[in-house]
Amino acid sequence: MDTKFSDIKTEYEQIRMRNERELNRKQEEIYNNLPEYKEAETRMRLIAIDAAKRKLNGENIDIDFELSEIADQKRAILANAGYPIDYLELRYDCEDCKDMGRLSDGRLCSCFKQKLISRYYQMSNIEKNLKRENFDTFDEYLFSEEIPEGEEISPRENILKIKQIANDFIENFSDPKTFNLLFYGGTGLGKTFLCNCIAKELIDKGHTVLYQRAYKIIETLENYRFRRDESTEAFEKYSFIFDAELLIIDDLGTELITQFTNSEIFNIINERKESNKKTIISTNLTPEKIQEIYTDRVLSRIAENYIITKFIGKDLRWS
Repeated sequence: MDTKFSDIKTEYEQIRMRNERELNRKQEEIYNNLPEYKEAETRMRLIAIDAAKRKLNGENIDIDFELSEIADQKRAILANAGYPIDYLELRYDCEDCKDMGRLSDGRLCSCFKQKLISRYYQMSNIEKNLKRENFDTFDEYLFSEEIPEGEEISPRENILKIKQIANDFIENFSDPKTFNLLFYGGTGLGKTFLCNCIAKELIDKGHTVLYQRAYKIIETLENYRFRRDESTEAFEKYSFIFDAELLIIDDLGTELITQFTNSEIFNIINERKESNKKTIISTNLTPEKIQEIYTDRVLSRIAENYIITKFIGKDLRWS
């Protein structure tokens, strides 16, 4: 078994143990602070045991109403003491798979797939960035209100429009009609920040997101296509480029431009479109430059299926 796969299974075991320990801690807290709650639980247990014995003796016993009344009493005890009524329910990091990593039909849960993606592509640094760069830390006032020469709106107006486009993309992510996104403009204008904002929101919603620089994606494709690496990991890394629900290609144009590169960039854009997988491309290249480097058919696919947004203003890192 792939060691990363095995490591993640171990991680899920640790998650379950952690959440069970937390539940045990809460139970002890409630039993100590609210002995009447513990008494109600004991009554429920004794009623259930007695009913089971009587059923074995052939009696027809219905205890549902009695148990329901005691359950209502328990909820009232918690509420009157200022606790949420679900305080003693087991919490899960992932409600879909109940922290098992697999769904009820045996398929890998999206949370497990995201962990695989993060390990295969060494996205740990990106995940740290998501804690700093997200919509909660978005600050429109970093962007100037002055309209740059040759533009029709200010960088602040522009970034707010782009933020709305990003929010619409997130809200309608599962809609097949939702367009992909192309972010272009100079360095330090907020492209990576917005990509991080979108990535965090969608990961938090349970979608799989692969965020990788263009040259690393090409490197992964080369390793797989030319059989430089025939491991399971190489296959998984290759597959996620096409299967991840969202692929963010960062810094398009910084990779070595070859015939292979041109062909694979088109294949990624085209195949993900055909399978209705969403893609965001971030680049310093203008659409005209993309056409010049990657040929007409790449730009044509982008023009047909992407909302093209330009970032304007001065490099925020130097302002």
